Amino acid sequence: MMNDTLDTRKGLKNKKKGLEREEWMDGDASEFNEDQRKQMAEFVEKCRLFEEDQKRIKEEMLDTLKKSKMSVDSFIKEFDRKLNEMFTTKCSLDKIITS
Repeated sequence: MMNDTLDTRKGLKNKKKGLEREEWMDGDASEFNEDQRKQMAEFVEKCRLFEEDQKRIKEEMLDTLKKSKMSVDSFIKEFDRKLNEMFTTKCSLDKIITS
């Protein structure tokens, strides 16, 4: 996801390694013995938890992105305000100098 950025930052890559699907899991579920059914249920649960973690982390990162964008917007507005103030001051001083 996102060029493995999410995976490497939050250690999800290590969790994902434990979620490798075994060949027998691709077979017909009705032919599984009791042990295989238990392993399959555990695998499905691990996958579900992994996806929930991924979703939660993605939401956290999106919140951080929104906060960063808001911060950048406020810096831009403040910069524009100060720039406009400086321009007004410069124009006033130029007018005084030329008269």
